[in-house]
Amino acid sequence: MTTLKDQEKHEIVLFQTMLLSKDQKYEEALNFILENQKIVSLDKTTFIEKVIELSIKSGKRDLALEYVKKAFQINSENVNYFIHYFNIKTDFNLGTFQDLINLYALDKSKSTELYKILQEELKPVYKSRIINRLELALSDGEEFRKNFNA
Repeated sequence: MTTLKDQEKHEIVLFQTMLLSKDQKYEEALNFILENQKIVSLDKTTFIEKVIELSIKSGKRDLALEYVKKAFQINSENVNYFIHYFNIKTDFNLGTFQDLINLYALDKSKSTELYKILQEELKPVYKSRIINRLELALSDGEEFRKNFNA
């Protein structure tokens, strides 16, 4: 059972993490939140999202990817997790889901790279309507028809 005292500790750790992040001390903020995982894990999603954000900002791509996969297990319908995953795997700088959807029209080679990641890494592991939507947005011709009729 969560007590008020536990909730207060949770909020204090998140606040301290935010202050470190605002000072651009990303690695220190990351270490701080990881050290206080038991306290912050009252809200698992917030904890995971903070670790992803701070890992990316501090250049720890492997850790960020590990936590994006944990995030997918909680909610595979969150478009931000797909954006993080693709950005980590490719060094692209996708900011929004619309950027992802528009990618095919802007850069077919990048679109093809994301489609391959989607097919080989994400689709076999996660069930998500977003995967189906991305398959359509990132494909054309016969591949588009196959995805559309699936």
